This record gives sequence, C-alpha cells and structure tokens, in this order.
Amino acid sequence: MLLVKTKIGTSKIHGIGLFADQDISKGTIVWSFDPLIDKTLTNSEIESLPDFMKEFIDTYSFFDKGKHILCGDFGMFVNHSKTHSG
Repeated sequence: MLLVKTKIGTSKIHGIGLFADQDISKGTIVWSFDPLIDKTLTNSEIESLPDFMKEFIDTYSFFDKGKHILCGDFGMFVNHSKTHSG
C-alpha cells in the first residue's frame, strides 16, 4: 500500500503513470505490503489463469523473493521496469 500522497497522470512510457503529489525526503518508505490491499501470487497460481489475466499480472505486478506482488491501490502504476527510469 502506498504510504505517500500520489496522483495518476500521463506517462511517456505506458500512457498512464503514478506520480508523487507531495515532497518525499530521501530514505522515506513510500510503499509497504498490506495483506488487506495487496496480493502475492506464485508462478503455479498464475499458470492456470487465462492469458489476459497473466498479461495484467505481468504488466501491473513486480517480482520479489519468488512471488509476484500485485498492488491493490495505485501502486500498480509504479514503473516496475528494470529498463525504464523516466
């Protein structure tokens, strides 16, 4: 769950993106897993899903410690790419 104020806006990368709506000091934790809002999925759980759901998870989740993390709030719009930074 996002821990800072954010807004959705136009992104040059995917058309929509998440942007800070407040000043954030270096070292501030901006997101934390909340089991009431966020979901973890294993590869085996994803395998049985229809292709359009797999594509959604691939686009809007990130992979950490062997699991896919799917944010239930605007955190899904964070740039999770390892190749794009802007």
